[in-house]
Amino acid sequence: MVKKTDEMIVPNPDIFLCAISLKFLEHMEAKTMNTAKVEKGNIFSNIPDTFPEEIFETLLQGKSFRLERILSKGHRSPQDFWYDQAQDEWVIVLRGRATLRFAKGQDTRDSYDLELGPGDYVLIPSHLKHRVERTTESEETVWLAIHYTQ
Repeated sequence: MVKKTDEMIVPNPDIFLCAISLKFLEHMEAKTMNTAKVEKGNIFSNIPDTFPEEIFETLLQGKSFRLERILSKGHRSPQDFWYDQAQDEWVIVLRGRATLRFAKGQDTRDSYDLELGPGDYVLIPSHLKHRVERTTESEETVWLAIHYTQ
């Protein structure tokens, strides 16, 4: 299901999306027992012109996963702040550009950067320290992130 490169673990997108689709179908089946409602949305709608902080919006949540839209525009992680998450995270940039920085170990002084543009995705294993170094200032960066427990 995953392919390990020198720096990243990259999921096989077909298998990963199939697994997420099955979770989504289980969720929808539970909702359709009696009164099914179809909910339509657009990932690029309701984006404010300006926003002082990144926006994190949960779109769908289950027992072992959370799907969220993240909006950035010139944002970056605070100085000396590193994410250290308990769940794995699969994230794709749909619009805009971003640079993520990953620690090579516990010492965050030893790190490397990864550039992401539209269509680029990455699997961030749980407890891999990372941060957002920059996002596009001239347009919104729209991310879709799936936080999950295996």
